[in-house]
Amino acid sequence: ISKEHFEKAIDLDQGFADAYYHYGLLLAELENFEEAKTNLEKTTDIDQNYKLAYFHLAKLLIDPEDYEKAKKNYLTAIDIDENFTDAHYYLGKLLAGGLKNDTDGSLVKKPEYEDSIYHYKKVISIDENNAKAHYNLALIYKIQAKYKDAQIYLEKAIKMLNNYSKAHFHLAMLLKETELAHSKDN
Repeated sequence: ISKEHFEKAIDLDQGFADAYYHYGLLLAELENFEEAKTNLEKTTDIDQNYKLAYFHLAKLLIDPEDYEKAKKNYLTAIDIDENFTDAHYYLGKLLAGGLKNDTDGSLVKKPEYEDSIYHYKKVISIDENNAKAHYNLALIYKIQAKYKDAQIYLEKAIKMLNNYSKAHFHLAMLLKETELAHSKDN
């Protein structure tokens, strides 16, 4: 029923950004992703400062061919509100994953770790109790073989959220690996 009323609101006022935005969110919940994207794009056409529309559009752009477009939408949301923690967090995840299409169309994994680190640290500077940002930052440091930094951020994530099983697991693996490396050195 709400779908019909969103459509009616849009028919009556095609410049009604909020109607397009909330209709787009409803369509995403109904898993009609292409139409959801279209409505979120229409929202940003009407109101170029609608940070939530850029953010939710970026979250829907999960196909590797949409990597750059998702990145651009997250960055636009951040340009509108530099303290938009969710946009920084999800942009950090996108950049760390790095799954995109290369110029020839082939699927490649090219993580942008330094930019990802910047965005996770920005989240932490705004919300120091964001356990997931600490956790994801630790994973990047682990990949970069910055084990001390990884351990610090995993311990912080666990301190904030003691039942964070993935953080406990990765800390255990990190400690095991460093303990084994030390025992081989001796």
